[in-house]
Amino acid sequence: MSWRRRALLGSLPLWLGAAAPLPTSEQLRLFASADEVAPSPPGTVLFVGSSTIRLWPRLADDFAPLAVVQRGFGGATLAEVVTHADVLFAPHRPAAIVLYAGENDIAAGASPADVAERFSDLLDRLAVLYPEPVPIIVPGPKPSLARAELWPAMQATTVALSDVASPVHDVQVIDLAPRLVGPEGRLQPSLYAPDLLHFSEAGYRVLRAIVAEALVDAGAIGESGRDGPQPGSAGGTFEPVAAVTPAP
Repeated sequence: MSWRRRALLGSLPLWLGAAAPLPTSEQLRLFASADEVAPSPPGTVLFVGSSTIRLWPRLADDFAPLAVVQRGFGGATLAEVVTHADVLFAPHRPAAIVLYAGENDIAAGASPADVAERFSDLLDRLAVLYPEPVPIIVPGPKPSLARAELWPAMQATTVALSDVASPVHDVQVIDLAPRLVGPEGRLQPSLYAPDLLHFSEAGYRVLRAIVAEALVDAGAIGESGRDGPQPGSAGGTFEPVAAVTPAP
């Protein structure tokens, strides 16, 4: 069995076909068990975060031949990622990290400043775990129909995360909105699952393209890694009111 597949298998029970996540404590226990049974080799791309990571259906295939480790857990907040950093990050020696967290913090009532502070705490912890700098790719909170009323706070969170990241070498925060909306500011329903919150397979193709571009820019993946379909790249500014009514 390849290292790439063994690294992914540790998280298969958590996302494969699962509509509801396991309790956080159980998900973390399974991560720790997987890392003990099949430690990941140095040089993987480590994906950590909430269900946007947990539900990524073909993560290993999307980034082949790179080895990936999928460490997403349902409902994860950035606060929880900080608290459990030793379980999520310490067992691995990645070539790059992709982090998606913060959206659930806002949904739970945190402010953009709260999320930025938690992000700063995480970067401090990662600097201890990885004395040699590791590129960190951070897609900001995504716009969605299900959380349209929270979009101003989500947008402010992306700005706040960028402010924290700007003086830190090898950390990229990416605004997802321009790649998910059309020129009239409307989300593309085909990019979302029926719950109007999580990505569909088409949405994950967009996310794959965004992350691959960032990994190329960080030097963690070759130029050929940019290849792949990139729907949803028309650009535009997301307007929550307009997005509530999907484009025909």
